[in-house]
Amino acid sequence: MAKVDNKTQGSTVPSPAAQTARKNGVAEPASGRDPELSTKQFCSTKPTVHWVSDGWTCMSWEGADGQPGGYVVTNGQSAMFFDETGNMTFSTGIPGQSGCGGKLVFNSADQIHNANGTISIHAKGPKDTTRQLDKGSKKGESTKESHAYSLYAEGGIAIEAQGDDCGIKGDNITINALKTLTLKAGEAINIECGDGNGKVSIYTGDYNLNSSFNTKTLGGAEYTDGAGEKTYNTTQPGSVEATNSVGTINQTISGNYSLGILGHYNISATNNLNFRSYTGGIGISVTGNMYEKSLGTRESFHLGIVPQVGDTKPPVPEATWKMTLGTNKYAMSIKALAGFNIRSLLGVNDISLVGVTTTKVTGTFSLTAATIFLN
Repeated sequence: MAKVDNKTQGSTVPSPAAQTARKNGVAEPASGRDPELSTKQFCSTKPTVHWVSDGWTCMSWEGADGQPGGYVVTNGQSAMFFDETGNMTFSTGIPGQSGCGGKLVFNSADQIHNANGTISIHAKGPKDTTRQLDKGSKKGESTKESHAYSLYAEGGIAIEAQGDDCGIKGDNITINALKTLTLKAGEAINIECGDGNGKVSIYTGDYNLNSSFNTKTLGGAEYTDGAGEKTYNTTQPGSVEATNSVGTINQTISGNYSLGILGHYNISATNNLNFRSYTGGIGISVTGNMYEKSLGTRESFHLGIVPQVGDTKPPVPEATWKMTLGTNKYAMSIKALAGFNIRSLLGVNDISLVGVTTTKVTGTFSLTAATIFLN
């Protein structure tokens, strides 16, 4: 508190900070400085001191060429400053005997800031940082500190950039929407992570994609784990689903594999086609004609019913290969470019023919039997 002069009622003795300012001049703020001025002065002419009271000093000075000068009210720590170039500066400082203070506080019903130029806010953050060990952890520390810049509104907040970009940058950015998070863009939405080497994770209970086109370009592998059901519905006219692979495609199915095809089913392979059933059989049923063509040989091994595990007396089939042919002109028509070699090593041979049977042999016909019966 300033000392009261008993000789002059109402006057005060200047504080040490005010006395230093009178002797050396008041230091100029960091911005709005005239480079031609002295390093310790913020006015170009001799100031006029209007009053000094309780450690506060009020003074003004004339500008160059009759222009308006400057005006300042200061206590050596805080200042309200109007300079010659039209700048208005509020400067705050922490008193030497206090550990807090130095804040600039606006308390009003409403505020409107209309800047014809730009607005720049540079917050350097708190000076002190408090660290403490994490709860339940023997090592590691967490940082507790106030924000360098904090914006709190009890109503809606609108941030809008007319005709230009709006950028947000930080080490870690969190957007917390208690109800719905909506991202809208007039043309495109781009998500970039780690220059193509980062990781994007989506954790949700229900993921819906509604798009006209979905294009994926993968430089590595693609995995789908834990899917209970996977369905593709291509209902557009002329829809096509294609899988083009330069490698191998493997499918392992524990249940049934069903294909319902209303058109043609074509299989084309450069090498072999292999069909194998370890415990079951194979069935082919067609309504139309059936064609087979092979440029190589064909071998068939039919051993009858294979005994199953636990069968003491497996059933004996009537025929190993049973054929039922239709009633066309010829039930079977065979044209061979070489001879026939048919052998029966076991059992009784029964050939029954109905109708006229004609046998034409161009070469020699030999018939050998232990007993020959001719009716």
